[in-house]
Amino acid sequence: VSEGLSLLWNGRLTEGGGLLIPELRRLIVTGHTPAALVCLDVLLDTLKLWRDSGQTPEIIRRFVKVAGEVLGAVLYLAKRRKKANALFAVARQVAESLGDRRSILHMEFMRLCLHYLMGGVLREDPKNVMEILIREVHDLGDRDILTEAAHVIGIRHYLNGEYAEVIENYKSYNGGAR
Repeated sequence: VSEGLSLLWNGRLTEGGGLLIPELRRLIVTGHTPAALVCLDVLLDTLKLWRDSGQTPEIIRRFVKVAGEVLGAVLYLAKRRKKANALFAVARQVAESLGDRRSILHMEFMRLCLHYLMGGVLREDPKNVMEILIREVHDLGDRDILTEAAHVIGIRHYLNGEYAEVIENYKSYNGGAR
């Protein structure tokens, strides 16, 4: 933990964040929610300061991955929506600078999840955003993103009380599994 904090303090956000993510997971799994929230705050407050000038594409890709994991913790804990929005904006811009369509779609699905589970994230109509993302995911053909899309679609149906659609969605993205 101290090494991760030191790296963050010294501006090495990807490395420091990468070291703190396992600690954040451990705190969540063991039920130490207050400590997990402190760790989450540190990550959210420092990662949003990212500047990619002079960074290698590999380090930039790692940053997007670390940011995605932090945003996943925000969703899991259902806390820190406003801070998550700031990190999301930075991570989305970084993914765009790489031209990494897969990472951009990943960030957009996280943003949609934030909207559905925590509210107030999207200015656009979530249904339209979902339809656009689903088309793009199918065009990309990446199985991992298709699975992620299925989760978000299922959440949307569930929150709208469309329980039969939740089951149909699950079946269609899991090879008809029952």
